[in-house]
Amino acid sequence: MDVRDSTIFITKKLSLSIFSSFWSKLPSIIFALNIFNMEGLSIMKYQYYSFALLLLLLATCKAQLSSTFYDNTCPNALSTIQTSINAAISQETRMAASLIRSHTIGQAQCFTFRERIYNATDIDAAFASNLRNGCPQTSPNGNSNLAPLDTLTPNSFDNNYFTNLVDQKGLLASDQILFSGGETDSIVTEYTNSASTFNSDFASAMVKMGNIEPTTGSAGQIRRICSAVNSS
Repeated sequence: MDVRDSTIFITKKLSLSIFSSFWSKLPSIIFALNIFNMEGLSIMKYQYYSFALLLLLLATCKAQLSSTFYDNTCPNALSTIQTSINAAISQETRMAASLIRSHTIGQAQCFTFRERIYNATDIDAAFASNLRNGCPQTSPNGNSNLAPLDTLTPNSFDNNYFTNLVDQKGLLASDQILFSGGETDSIVTEYTNSASTFNSDFASAMVKMGNIEPTTGSAGQIRRICSAVNSS
């Protein structure tokens, strides 16, 4: 079973359904990860922090995988991971809100936000209209067309990601749900007003993950490219 690095927030309590493989339930999986390094720390998988890493890698993996890549290879991933991810989010809501801010840098493919820009009600009208110019309503037209996750400062790691959410300009539904009348609204507002608060929370979350060891060998694999098993 492979990992589908897609994230959907399914309740106002920030419950997540991640199309992913879960090593503690399925020990024979091949777990697809790209290592994300920050200040010398390698972020690896762990039971309660893996969802955060998947969020960090969301844009990268979406650029590599098609919208139907895991339809046949991972049809039951949602039911496999949902309970464990929900438990993780309920314990670490603030960490999820801070780490997902990595979406301030990068791009996403049209198929990942098409539904939102044509059918969502929690989106700025002008923002949605502009995105439609590069993302036709009918799939597969324009599926691989890209749009920045942060339209204000797409190449800077800053708090404009949260400003976008307050203005209903989150590109992905899994971003905008952070500011949608739920328990994380206050966290988004706090991060919008205080970059230093975010920096502190983000650093704390990264340190928690810094000593996590990867599963390798027969138990798993850290892929160089998400869509392909590493060559031997």
